[in-house]
Amino acid sequence: MINNVVIDTNILIRYLHKDNLAMHKKAKRLFISIGKRELVGYLTILTIHETIYILKNVYHIDKKLFIEKIKQIIRLKNIEIFNYPKATLETLLEKYESMNVDFPDIVNMNHAIENNMCVATFDKDYKNTKTKLYSL
Repeated sequence: MINNVVIDTNILIRYLHKDNLAMHKKAKRLFISIGKRELVGYLTILTIHETIYILKNVYHIDKKLFIEKIKQIIRLKNIEIFNYPKATLETLLEKYESMNVDFPDIVNMNHAIENNMCVATFDKDYKNTKTKLYSL
């Protein structure tokens, strides 16, 4: 049996939104198995972004209602984030929850700040942040 599983966005959506009870129960069983350390679950930053986008823009759910639940998932001992430290991802989710900025912009800001870079963008979200902007 394979003990490592990459978790797709639709699993997170069904688990968090519960719009399809049969799929929600299956997704919940998956996270219970991960919590019991029977499996190791892997998420990508893209999956996190897509989940946030769908919950906010398709289902029109306030981000304050789902960000904490996403953070609880990434805090599970047997959840790994591909190419991203869990602590950094949790900080990014907290910033997203408290700021009026899209999640990909939060990720870009973080990369720019951590690497002493600036961001080239037409997006006005960056103006009220500490991010250095490239003058276009």
